[in-house]
Amino acid sequence: MGFLKDSRLPSEVRFVAASLHCGRGYDKQANKNVNVLQIVVPRWSDGSYLEDQDHWWMAGLHRRVELVRRRPHANILDYNVQADADGALDIRVTVRNNNPPNNNVDQHDSTNKSQVLLLRLYDDKQLDPLGERWKKGTELWSRSLPIPASNSNAKEASSSFHLQGHVPTIQPWTAETPHLYTLTLLLRNNHPLDNYSNKQQCNAYPQVESCRIGFRSIQINHDGILTVNHRRITLCGANRHEHDPDNGKVLTLPSMIRDIQLLKQNNFNAVRTSHYPNAVEFYRLCDYFGLYVCDEANIECHGVLPLGKLANCVAWEESFVSRVVRMVQRDINHPCILLWSLGNESGRGVNFVAAKQRLLALDSSRVVMYEGGGALFEGTGDTELTQVVCPMYASVSQLVSIASRSTSTSANRNQQRPVILCEYSHAMGNSNGNLHKYWDVIWDDKHPMIQGGFVWDMVDQGLRRVESDRKTVGAGTGRTYFAYGGDYGDDIHDGQFCINGIFSPDREPHPAVAEFKYLQQPVSFSSCPLIINSHERSKDCSQNIILVHVLEKDLSPVRIRLQNRYSFLGLSHLSWSCRVIDTHSTTNAAWDLPVSNPTDDGYILLNLNGLGLATDGDDSHWMTITGKLAEDTPWADKGHVVAQSQFQLCFRPTDKLAGRAATIPKRIEMTSTTKPSAKLDVSSNSRYTTVTLNTEPILVVDSQSGALLSYRRPSGIQIVGESMTSPSRNNRAAAPATLVPNFTRAATDNDRGGIELHLGFVLPSWSMKLLGRLWGIQKMCSYNAQWNAVGLSSDLPPKFVCRSVTVRQETGLVSIRVDGSIVSRSNGNVLFRQLMEYRINERGVLRVTNHTTPQTDNNVPLPRVGIAMILHKSLFVIRYCGRGPWENYPDRNTGSMVSVYSSTAQEMGSSHYIVPGEFGNRTDCRYCSFRNSTGEGVCVAMEESDSAAGNSHWKNTKLNFSAGLHTQEELNRARHTIDLEDRVDGEHAIHVNIDYKMMGVGGDCSWKPCVYPDFLINGNQEFKYSVMLVPFSRGEDTAQILNELRISHDARHCTHN
Repeated sequence: MGFLKDSRLPSEVRFVAASLHCGRGYDKQANKNVNVLQIVVPRWSDGSYLEDQDHWWMAGLHRRVELVRRRPHANILDYNVQADADGALDIRVTVRNNNPPNNNVDQHDSTNKSQVLLLRLYDDKQLDPLGERWKKGTELWSRSLPIPASNSNAKEASSSFHLQGHVPTIQPWTAETPHLYTLTLLLRNNHPLDNYSNKQQCNAYPQVESCRIGFRSIQINHDGILTVNHRRITLCGANRHEHDPDNGKVLTLPSMIRDIQLLKQNNFNAVRTSHYPNAVEFYRLCDYFGLYVCDEANIECHGVLPLGKLANCVAWEESFVSRVVRMVQRDINHPCILLWSLGNESGRGVNFVAAKQRLLALDSSRVVMYEGGGALFEGTGDTELTQVVCPMYASVSQLVSIASRSTSTSANRNQQRPVILCEYSHAMGNSNGNLHKYWDVIWDDKHPMIQGGFVWDMVDQGLRRVESDRKTVGAGTGRTYFAYGGDYGDDIHDGQFCINGIFSPDREPHPAVAEFKYLQQPVSFSSCPLIINSHERSKDCSQNIILVHVLEKDLSPVRIRLQNRYSFLGLSHLSWSCRVIDTHSTTNAAWDLPVSNPTDDGYILLNLNGLGLATDGDDSHWMTITGKLAEDTPWADKGHVVAQSQFQLCFRPTDKLAGRAATIPKRIEMTSTTKPSAKLDVSSNSRYTTVTLNTEPILVVDSQSGALLSYRRPSGIQIVGESMTSPSRNNRAAAPATLVPNFTRAATDNDRGGIELHLGFVLPSWSMKLLGRLWGIQKMCSYNAQWNAVGLSSDLPPKFVCRSVTVRQETGLVSIRVDGSIVSRSNGNVLFRQLMEYRINERGVLRVTNHTTPQTDNNVPLPRVGIAMILHKSLFVIRYCGRGPWENYPDRNTGSMVSVYSSTAQEMGSSHYIVPGEFGNRTDCRYCSFRNSTGEGVCVAMEESDSAAGNSHWKNTKLNFSAGLHTQEELNRARHTIDLEDRVDGEHAIHVNIDYKMMGVGGDCSWKPCVYPDFLINGNQEFKYSVMLVPFSRGEDTAQILNELRISHDARHCTHN
């Protein structure tokens, strides 16, 4: 009866009951023959060449199948509605022409009579996403259209009718204000109702249709700006595949609702249906909740090379055109659709030209976009096929350059087009670095034509699988994991290249979601201090530092400016709160300030008096302003956080403002702190150097390797490594090093992205080294390949080779100085000269000073610079002062607020990613502490050499840290989460990284090195820093300990002249 090739659009097959005799079956229960309608799904056809999207190729029926009986005289074939923001209605209806009457048909059903089409518009209100509850509204507009009886000699099968009208006082539809109306179309037989019996009343209305419509206008204005309802908009968008971890491509209504709510809750306002039309229910939900939609045709053929081959082959024209036309015909009435997309990554050609022309003939009220690149490169999205310049994976500088070129054609305004990234920030694993740089440009008024983009993509396309028989550490345990390409024995696959979402397959947010939410929030905040005198005028009102003037008795008020980024909403639907915390407080002090509604010009004035804030200049106070929903909405409950920002408070006395610089933080003084009865001693032999306090070993260093083997709190717990009560008599094999310099990290997906991903398809692996020597393409290789080449692999990390160990004892202090080198295990090259000093006092405070000097000139960026240590398994309770609560990295931390957070080693060490790798870092940490269940532990802080004051001067600095229950080597080798053994707190040693420098994660794309220079670590520079380990007992507070030891908070950014 029919053969259909488009797997994503509905297709209709017409038949009459008499034709069903060709397929017969037998119903055993009814004991009779029955008609059988069979649907056969061929896995492949020539249409498969047009459906080469980056996702799972799954055969079968992904959408519902319906058997629909058409009632006699149900003649409405199609209708489309265009309703603009000024209230104008434009409706086109196509009606089937009637055939001559059948002599066997009842007189009341005679088709030679005319019909009437009744159109009604209502302002009823839908009260739930599924449309099960409604609030009845009034009729706003109506029309009656006579449909004359058809002529038996009519040649056409259908007739079209065009109606226009105007509805005053409408509320326009936008993603921020999704006001909908109900349009009904009733087809009535033109007979007096008295001619019908009660049973025949339904025959009076053979067909009733309805749809929800929204009034809105979409256009590109004369300045090249995309507008909705005559206002510029910014698209905070996500690409979204239809994917379910258990049902594949089959999605339920609740799962669609959940996806839309997740997007809205995290400040997304747009979605691209990559790369095919979605289920029709999804568009209805977007109409209701409010999401702009880029509706994309089911065309992608980047596997056919050269790119554009099929797009230029006239034999494929109808295939291209029909997929675009049928998408528009199905979805044209949905107000949520802002953009039509011709497809994805299929090149340019005459078939797309034809498809665009047919599309615009059907609907010219929306904007057409098409990028057209793909395969081994990304295009600019700047062709005659698109009304929007829509580049794919353009860097920030490229984005600005593209927008500048668009602006430079102002002489020919027809060439000015908005710039929207159709794909950007490839979210593969631990990714989405540099995101703030994109949004700095997008929100910048200097680039009005840059109007947002769609992140790639929303959901990791992993399939849930129960592991029972794999030969892994998890075999037979019944653990589940998410499978990707190659896990089902498939030989042709792209590995984890479908694992690139900001949400996991079961919709758990990855840490990057917080970054998107913050950067896309519809309110921006800036600090505008009240000016006391000319010396204290702020250079930039947008800084995240607020200078608070300390007057004789009072503190100057704080003024925060709110800038509304909504295009249509005000800020009245938000309620505001403010909290001030003191990160140096021993009692986790926090104050909630009353906040009045913003003034008409967008300011909030805050009074800090009466809070008892410490104003001694250590700049430890942070103020967070939060805007929450004041009422429930369809997509989030009352109290949901929509926008927030944080400012550091710097207190300055008014009489010392002029020319005053912030206090330089003081270093921890390594002096004797205990009573004279405490005796600190050191002994050394060929195996061990041991520091004792009253004959109790508290520090053990290997005399040959210089490695720290054991460190414990005096008369207390073991901190690093295992207890070595009698190290001098220990004749066993050398104990493992538990605190070592660290320059490697488990590779992320982005770390593995480089030219070898492309050349690996056609060239053997050994050829990469040869090409590197001949043409110098080493820098085009992945960071991981570069690290492996110089000996910085996590699988085979470099080793520390000791040259000498020097011991020196002073009053109340012991210094163990180790001179050595960091040597590659793979090629034996000396990478760095490494000087380490362990300096411990009678209290047990240990300073580990590292001075790293490069010995090669390879220009390879370093993954990290710091130390790795193995803490005792009992110290699994973690507390830190820094950015959180989620994972963050130097190039992805603007959405992470500074506070004091608590966690555990197991919690911090649980990977968020399907493919394990580097994860769990926390940035800008003043300290981190590790304690056991009774409250004993160790606090870690960091100092760096103050080059401005001379190398002999030190100052406090912030550190990066991560902690977990697996080693870097284990993380680097694992390809799935199930490859890592389940470990719990208190039963396994804790692997801690304390980093002076941590390289960013990148994220512009995942197939070439893309960490920005600001977040790379220069391997040719020296590093000099100290890590402080301060033990504490039960009841002692880490903030108190650091305050007593005179570590001040880093206030370098609070300097004012």
